[in-house]
Amino acid sequence: MDEKTAVEKLQKQYARQNNFIKEKYDRIALTSPVGTKERIKAVIGENASVNAWINSLIEKELKKQEKRK
Repeated sequence: MDEKTAVEKLQKQYARQNNFIKEKYDRIALTSPVGTKERIKAVIGENASVNAWINSLIEKELKKQEKRK
């Protein structure tokens, strides 16, 4: 496979992935003070997903708030 074909194949793969994400997930931009990500990593571990951890906290809080209604 030549370089041009490889690049085109990669671009198509990225397009498919982006379309899947667009269809299945909501994107929420989050900004936090410098050092927050490192603090989170220290709590959850270097190999854990910050995104997954934040999502689990959001889900817990949503369930708690929804019970109150």
